[in-house]
Amino acid sequence: MRHFGDVEKAAAGVGVTPGAVYHWLAAGEIPPLRQSDIEVRTA
Repeated sequence: MRHFGDVEKAAAGVGVTPGAVYHWLAAGEIPPLRQSDIEVRTA
């Protein structure tokens, strides 16, 4: 989130819906495969 600035930008940046990002925030974790995808996209 910090890298992208807000939920909508984060969702667009990693290719998911904003709802998915809200779900991750509510759950307190990002799925492991998405974590590695985010690391690659933001490196």
